[in-house]
Amino acid sequence: MILEELKNYGIDFLGVKDRGMCGFSFMLKSLEYDRSILAYKGMNDDLTLDEINFKRLKTKWFYFCSMMKKSFKTLEKIAEFGKKNNVKIIFFIFFQQM
Repeated sequence: MILEELKNYGIDFLGVKDRGMCGFSFMLKSLEYDRSILAYKGMNDDLTLDEINFKRLKTKWFYFCSMMKKSFKTLEKIAEFGKKNNVKIIFFIFFQQM
């Protein structure tokens, strides 16, 4: 359903499908307190460089969020590609307040 919606907006999906359990998150909100976000990264932490087709990366922006393990190293290489090709980067960092 999500991939169809992206297609409706002219957005090509360049990722890998059917390789494992995808990540997901839940947001819990109460009337009296702040929200909590519970996240499971799943295969999102296992993105490798060989899964990226740099020839198809034609964009003005990259949106990055927190990635760990193999995916972080891959993210660094994508950022290098972006810098060389004048792609602007948005990097979302989530800080938890205790």
